Amino acid sequence: MLARPAHRYREISPYVATVGYSLTFFFHMTPGATETATRLPLGAPWVAGPDASPALQGVIGGLFAVFLIGAALQVLRLRAARTEVAERGLRGARST
Repeated sequence: MLARPAHRYREISPYVATVGYSLTFFFHMTPGATETATRLPLGAPWVAGPDASPALQGVIGGLFAVFLIGAALQVLRLRAARTEVAERGLRGARST
């Protein structure tokens, strides 16, 4: 009886893990883009500060859009793989 709640999330756990890893990558890209834009090129950085630049906010917004598209594609690929495996299992069960 106690094991049943653990199985409740079995179906969504690959999706949560995949989106979580992708979100971690996005969170690492945000300070990377900010530091690069505020420090390079030496002597004349592209933006004066992380809060004052609409260009930097646009770059981070673009990175977020790439994250959303990538996460959606990963979830769709996982879903397609799961249905393919399920269909193979059904075909194998029918042939025996």
